[in-house]
Amino acid sequence: MKVSGFTFVRNARLLGYPAVQSIRSVLPICDEFIVNVGESEDGTLDMIRAIEDPRIKILSTKWNENLLYRGFVYGQQKTIAHYNCTGDWAFYLEADEVVHEDDLPNIYDAMERNLDNPEVEALVFDYLDGGVARMTGATSELGIQLDSLADLVSFGVAPALLAYVFALKPFGLVGGLAAFAFAACGAFRLARFNVQTRSLDKRFFVGLPIPAAAAVVATFVLFMQDSSAVVVFGRELVPPQATAAGVLLGMYGLGFLMVSKIRYRSLKGLELRKRRPFTIMTTLLLVLLVVASHPSFFLFVFFLLYAASGIVRAVPAWQKRHPVETTEQRASGPH
Repeated sequence: MKVSGFTFVRNARLLGYPAVQSIRSVLPICDEFIVNVGESEDGTLDMIRAIEDPRIKILSTKWNENLLYRGFVYGQQKTIAHYNCTGDWAFYLEADEVVHEDDLPNIYDAMERNLDNPEVEALVFDYLDGGVARMTGATSELGIQLDSLADLVSFGVAPALLAYVFALKPFGLVGGLAAFAFAACGAFRLARFNVQTRSLDKRFFVGLPIPAAAAVVATFVLFMQDSSAVVVFGRELVPPQATAAGVLLGMYGLGFLMVSKIRYRSLKGLELRKRRPFTIMTTLLLVLLVVASHPSFFLFVFFLLYAASGIVRAVPAWQKRHPVETTEQRASGPH
């Protein structure tokens, strides 16, 4: 097994990025480390060269200033570094991030165990990334754009390719367009979220969140495994051709839900502390037991129901019976 590390950086000293410490933190598990160094004004290139490790391969690039708008250049430079990786695994680390030495054995062990596993799990790491950044006050505009880029790859491109290989390839161009539409709608969903994040009601998402859409695709493929037909508890419910057609329509449907203005409930607005702890714990325990009995099936059902929940909430009859309290109404209520 060969592990490649890669990153990109420019003006590390001026920006206060611990680029050297970042690279050294993950070097013990890397067979090579690609560093794409943009033309800098503070000697960043010399700083990287001073590490003097034969595993480090330095690329010198000049950034296109016209691509700085909305951070497009970051994706370009990251791709350049990634393209030069030759390992079985490509470990991406931003220039302001470090990996704790105690975590390296676990990371390497996970790479070995999943070397031949075609499935990609990025949900937990994405949550920790954003959560830790907010808790430590380490958020920045650069980090927001890079995080969105990582989200697009993990939750947009990867599920689209997964669906294409699993069911859409026989449809030819139509199947390719369905996969592309999913990824493109995911990119639009992320861009809209970045623009509107300061003005939205924190209790709701506008449009299906891209991690939820990706989870629907990933858990469906996990549930199906090597079967081309939908089989539930030993019974074939949907034949192979209908299943493939359902995936095709489902990719377009998920793409539409992501770019729509349908509102989805966010966990941030549930206010669990005000509810009865015993009831919550009992419910969670029962849910975990049910999911553990057939995890792939019930995880798919869970994410599918969440995707459908926004449609249900948009029905006029539901809105009439469950009116949504606005932020202004809450602020003007009893104190």
